[in-house]
Formats: sequence, C-alpha cells, structure tokens
Amino acid sequence: MNTFLGFSFRDVLTITEPTSKKLWAKQGFHGGCGINQYIKVVPTSYSLLEEIEFRAKGRKDLRMLDLCCNIGRHSQYLFDKGFSNLYGVDVNTDCGKYQDKYFPQLAKKGTYFWLPVEEYLPTVKDNFFDIVFTHGLSISHITSRYNLPRDLARITRKYVIMANVKLTDGPHSRFWLTEFQRYGLVPIKLLQPEKEWCPKSAFNRAHALLVLKKIPKA
Repeated sequence: MNTFLGFSFRDVLTITEPTSKKLWAKQGFHGGCGINQYIKVVPTSYSLLEEIEFRAKGRKDLRMLDLCCNIGRHSQYLFDKGFSNLYGVDVNTDCGKYQDKYFPQLAKKGTYFWLPVEEYLPTVKDNFFDIVFTHGLSISHITSRYNLPRDLARITRKYVIMANVKLTDGPHSRFWLTEFQRYGLVPIKLLQPEKEWCPKSAFNRAHALLVLKKIPKA
C-alpha cells in the first residue's frame, strides 16, 4: 500500500476531510479566506456570469443553484440582471448574517442554505435546477468520498457551469471530465489559459471555464 509520512492514502483522507470542512465552515469576516474577500465580483467572475446569461437565453425565471456561494456575490449580480429564481449553498455558517447585511434583497427573495454541499444536494429533487454554477476552488474541498458528479447530474436539468476551478487536483483530487461524463454531463465548452495567470500563486492554473450539458438517457 502507498504511504505518505507513514500514513496510508486512506488515513490521509480521514485526517484531511474534517480539517478542510472545519477550515471553510468558520472563516469569519476577515482572514486569509474571510468573507470580506467574497463581496465583489472579480475579473474571473465575468466568464462565469456571461456564460450563465448566454445559456439562459433570456429566461429570467430559470431555477439556478450557486454552489459554494459564500454570501452570494454572483447570485447578486444575476439578481441585479433580473434573474428571480436563485438558490445557493455554502458550508460557512457565518454567511447568512453577512448576506443579510450586504445583499438584503437577495437574502429576502432568494433561497440559501448554510450547510455542507454533501448534506444539501441529496435532499434536492431530480432535475430541480435548470443551471448549477460555481466559481473558485471551494468545490475541490468537497470530500471525494461523496459522489458529487452523480448528484449534480441528478439535480440538474440543463447545465453545470464551473469557473476558476482546478480540473484535476486539490485536497480531494477529482478527474471532473471523466466523472461527469459517467453520469451524463457532457463537456461542451472548456476554456483554459495557455499561460499561468498568477505565476507565484498556488492557484495559478485555476482559471478554467467548464460548461457541461446534461444529455438525457436514451
């Protein structure tokens, strides 16, 4: 069996999964990954948001899920554009009170859950969302023991759109393209920069845009 520092691969997973969840569940407002860093949309947000608008084709009533949403900066952008059926989920339990403060109308009219993704998604009905979207590296912190691609395929009716994500590595390494296709989510668009956008950053290969379309089973 392969080992690392005397631990088996399974032991390492057991150690890192709770640590990763605790890290993101209580970030607070300030700090390395504090909520204050997720209030405004950033340059990498626009590839995601423009893609969502393009796929929506003018339908403002489509039901959308903002996965790992923090306080909902991308939802707020879409809300300001007239989208009216917005949902979100994030493990950080502090997000609710800050969403009330910074995005009060979104908090009032949207539907948001502050709990782990792997606890929320199994409660969602099949084909409930037209579009599921996510931005950033949070998705790579979801435990690989949870079959996220299967549940996303189950709850999504049309598209899954992922931006600023790593496609093959992270604390819980996933091979997203292979896993999604297994459950009927087919990649129809993949954009990744030829050069690293932030060479000194650990996240330097993160800026990718992936669009998956659900293909109904024959």
